[in-house]
Amino acid sequence: MIKNTGTEVLLIFQNVRLLADKNTGAISEHTVNQTIAVVSISPGTAKDLHIVLGDVVATHQESYGPISTPFTVRREAERSPQGSRMKNQRSNVMNASATKSPHRH
Repeated sequence: MIKNTGTEVLLIFQNVRLLADKNTGAISEHTVNQTIAVVSISPGTAKDLHIVLGDVVATHQESYGPISTPFTVRREAERSPQGSRMKNQRSNVMNASATKSPHRH
């Protein structure tokens, strides 16, 4: 997880732990995120890291092809024209409902 406080960027590393059902002992579908490390870096260092990692990923993709993750798929969908249109429609609906004045009888 990455959080930006404005003065620092926090890289929060977590381990996902599976839970067991206490009655049956079977592995549950529920999980718990356990923080195992927190790294604090300056915004400048975050930018440097962004550039360096971007170069490493670009080199890897040139050799082995595109890297796809659930996050990149979701982000591409949001940035596509249809994804942007749907996001704008949701925003417009929310804005319209927020700006409607209540009717008084």
